[in-house]
Amino acid sequence: MKWWHRWRRRGAAVVAAAALLLATACGSGVHVAEDGTITLRVAHYMPNSHYLVKNGIEVWMQEVQNRTHGQVEFDYYPAGQLVSAEEMLSSIQSGVVHVGTFVPASTASAELPLTDVLTVPGFSASSTSVLYDAYWDVLRNELYEHEWKEAGLRPTMSMPTGRYQLIIDGPPRHGLADWSGHTIRSVGGVMDFVVQELGSASVNIPGPEEYEALQRGTIDSAVNTLESIVPYRFDEVISSATTNMPIGASLTVMAINQEVYDQLPANVQQAMADASEIAMKSAAEATTAQLKNGIEKTKADVDYYEMTDQELAELEPALTRARERWVAQREKNGDAGQLIVDAWENALVKAEEEAKSPTAANK
Repeated sequence: MKWWHRWRRRGAAVVAAAALLLATACGSGVHVAEDGTITLRVAHYMPNSHYLVKNGIEVWMQEVQNRTHGQVEFDYYPAGQLVSAEEMLSSIQSGVVHVGTFVPASTASAELPLTDVLTVPGFSASSTSVLYDAYWDVLRNELYEHEWKEAGLRPTMSMPTGRYQLIIDGPPRHGLADWSGHTIRSVGGVMDFVVQELGSASVNIPGPEEYEALQRGTIDSAVNTLESIVPYRFDEVISSATTNMPIGASLTVMAINQEVYDQLPANVQQAMADASEIAMKSAAEATTAQLKNGIEKTKADVDYYEMTDQELAELEPALTRARERWVAQREKNGDAGQLIVDAWENALVKAEEEAKSPTAANK
């Protein structure tokens, strides 16, 4: 890959520091060489081996370069080598990073409070592809207009990294009574509301500490994605997990500085849009594969079970109350909470219908 050669293995810390100083001095301006080559700084916080890096971010960069015939090149800073996950949003806004990834719920909740609508409970999706298509629809339309534009950001990709489920140190839980009286690790935000409305205590524990908390009995269950079970070895400390609870999903987004985007030629903007579609399809397929492989590897130790329609209906009032609390919290701060929730619901319906269409297989 030609873009990879832009990243020389010659002391990452020194190179990153130099780039940071240069970016600070130059602002968000795009560097254009005499031959017309455009160089953009791309950064993320994930390990190089992460499936969203290999099947999402790197696919996008390669597609952009191919579609512009080398007109666009990238100075690439993976794995937090330029800025940390916590600094990423402000770094994109300032132009230190031209294109970067971040997790809205954990590092941008104050600046982009509506963007974590994906975490709102009560909405289901039949596949990862539906989840991807629906969220991208909302992100580039309603969310862009209501908060991204004002923040100086333009969405480049959205990558839902898995639907939240309940992983349990104990037997499967079914009706509402089964979910009451437990100590459940939450990821924060609206998930605290979900756990509380189920009649349990929510505990905010960082991901790396979740294994030990389950092992010691500090918590007896946790909200997490099923894709996390293998890499975090949760199969050693849990015995069951739901597969179809509609309690939201986690999300990573990639954004470009709006001022930078506006400086790009029309053909480059179009190349980016086309690359996004291809990269998101690749990332969705990789997410599905990650989930299936993880379940296959651990099914001997973990009882993966679907809740029945009747059981889900019994939980629906609690999930509705949690959703209403999320909306009320945002409306109180002057944000269009209900409008975004309605847009999200409509986008899911639209994506489900499109997935069933005869042309869906050719997308």
